[in-house]
Amino acid sequence: MKILCLNLWGGRLFEDLTKFLHTQSQSVDVFCFQEVTSSPFHDEIDIEIAGRPRFSDVFEMVTALLPEFTGFYGKELEKIPGGTSMCWGSAVFVSKKHTVSRYEEIFTYGSLEDCSSAIRAYEFRSRVLQTVILNSEIVIHNIHGIWTPDKGDNATRLQQSQNINAVMEQFSLPQVLCGDLNLDPSTNSLELLTRDRHDWVVETGVKTTRTKHVKHDDDFADYIITTPDLTVNHFEVLKDVVSDHLPLILECTV
Repeated sequence: MKILCLNLWGGRLFEDLTKFLHTQSQSVDVFCFQEVTSSPFHDEIDIEIAGRPRFSDVFEMVTALLPEFTGFYGKELEKIPGGTSMCWGSAVFVSKKHTVSRYEEIFTYGSLEDCSSAIRAYEFRSRVLQTVILNSEIVIHNIHGIWTPDKGDNATRLQQSQNINAVMEQFSLPQVLCGDLNLDPSTNSLELLTRDRHDWVVETGVKTTRTKHVKHDDDFADYIITTPDLTVNHFEVLKDVVSDHLPLILECTV
């Protein structure tokens, strides 16, 4: 099974992203995305919100690009650009050759009520952990972690890691946790998630998960973490620049 994790940056580099997804869809089984907009309207937008999305309906556009995949959208926030409702969240796309045994969304911070708060500060908006069980064999979790100007520890991040662990401890199947965690490798918040698990970014000596589009000193944000009962055959940070984050690839046997 091949899993790809990528923060889409609101589709700002959508032309390059389109080519990349077309190529990767030939071999990838599961895409896990963060910073994904969704809207019933196709608008090119120019508003100052986190990630500065280019389009209001990236989820719908990616759905059209991946007809052989089933998409699941995890809404975390609604904004009102120009009077058009637009959601902001994460997404998982699963190849239709796999059976989705179960899908659920768990708030690791905030609540459903927070999703509709357009004035809620970005760093304190709700966060959803998307959990997918495939073929009754493996559990894949996708999340966009809490953002603050730094990637250090704070009480909210530590609590979020504890909440994620509480979800993962419910499953006896092999598990993958991936996403833009917004954490520095040295944090206790990350250590809580990697304890007795494999952190493939740190273990393989990755130097950065960001691209040239990052204008500040911020080398790490994205991670793939697995439980020890999962056989991992390959891990790689791809060099394709289709976002301000680099794509992460994990190949495993289930």
